[in-house]
Amino acid sequence: MALLTLSPQKHSDLQTPNGNPNNNPLCGKKIKVSHNGKSVTVKVTDRCPGTDALSTLTFAAPSPPPLTYLYSVNLTFANPITIGSVPYGHRDLLIVNGGNVAGPKLNGKVGTGLDWGLTDSAGIFSPDALYTLHTNDNATILVFEKGHAPHVHILFETASEEYAWLNKAVAYATGGPNENGDIALDVWQIGV
Repeated sequence: MALLTLSPQKHSDLQTPNGNPNNNPLCGKKIKVSHNGKSVTVKVTDRCPGTDALSTLTFAAPSPPPLTYLYSVNLTFANPITIGSVPYGHRDLLIVNGGNVAGPKLNGKVGTGLDWGLTDSAGIFSPDALYTLHTNDNATILVFEKGHAPHVHILFETASEEYAWLNKAVAYATGGPNENGDIALDVWQIGV
């Protein structure tokens, strides 16, 4: 919720018991503020000399974070191990056994891993995976993947100095099964 400070004329000492502006009867009240056909409810919190002021720009949408394309990855799998129907859907253990990664930030091969994702009653697959990437310059990167297909959240871990920046990176991937039954994802770093 946005906060609002009022000018002294609207938040006067005459209305403030014992001179404490926090005891003004307007403090804590919620009021509706409208601008250009949009309205927002705000809470009065204090007084501010000069003019009324909103704590945040409540009528404009925030800018989205920047995205930087990292790579595309193709994951191949061995035969799944079926767990079957569980309380939240159908679970298979998908054994990642290879693939490739190519892009402006990473190039190499996919190592091994496991996806213990869940397919819900609506047929939506939610990946929950852990696998390795092995770069052409001999770095090993652990990939943590979770989401609701086709939207995937990715984190990384590596001991490589060259790729240490990945340890603090948050990534978004989109994609899904390709014509071969493998999983193809495009991966973007969020908020560079």
